Amino acid sequence: NQLPSVVLDAHKFPFKESVFDLIIAADLLEHLEHDDIVIDSLFYILKPNGRLLITVPVNKLLWGKSDVSVLHKRRYSSSDLIKLLEKYNFAIEESTYFNFLIFPAVLVVRFFERIVIRSREIKPNTALPEVPYAVNALLKLIQIIEFKIIKVFKTIAFGVNFFVVARK
Repeated sequence: NQLPSVVLDAHKFPFKESVFDLIIAADLLEHLEHDDIVIDSLFYILKPNGRLLITVPVNKLLWGKSDVSVLHKRRYSSSDLIKLLEKYNFAIEESTYFNFLIFPAVLVVRFFERIVIRSREIKPNTALPEVPYAVNALLKLIQIIEFKIIKVFKTIAFGVNFFVVARK
């Protein structure tokens, strides 16, 4: 069974009020200039008690060349994202950081980018290098381990990304 999906411009939702039971905004908000307008629109098109699942990159300390390359406008703090959702009347059901096992490696890479190769500019909307198969397989294994850890501990206090389930 495949669920129907819709791809559209996040600033121009062509939907009436209270249409969706579930909306997934995975790695979306950080690309938008006016994330507040989009959150308000998402609230509008969700049915009462509908859920919004969001993932975003977090921690301004981790801002780097890859953020510029993929046209990020920001990295969030968990509290800023939760305040934004609550401002538009979402109730937070659960939230946690993820990609916490790779946090130290990402931090080292960002430090290296700033200190050692800062002179090399990266242009927005440029392709990132392809990840070798072995590295990708390792990252998938790390994600599996992380999901098992999150299942046990429910909430993790740090990471590269943040996940929120919010209810209208």
